[in-house]
Amino acid sequence: PILNKKQAKNIAEDLMTLEALVSGDSLQVIADRLFIHKQTVVFRKKKLSEALNADLDAPATRMNLTVAIKLLSLSA
Repeated sequence: PILNKKQAKNIAEDLMTLEALVSGDSLQVIADRLFIHKQTVVFRKKKLSEALNADLDAPATRMNLTVAIKLLSLSA
């Protein structure tokens, strides 16, 4: 669902955030890596979780998203 958006900026932003979230790092580390505020990471995580209709903290979801992101990067 996040790839169906019309604005390319949001797609890239969402994919970077999603990739950082599935890495397992803390929210503060993710915020530092993306050069954004920690609350922005929390907001984006909630938005992505709702868009994907999935619990981003569940191990199975994280594994599936990691594989999907890797496959997407290989197809590009």
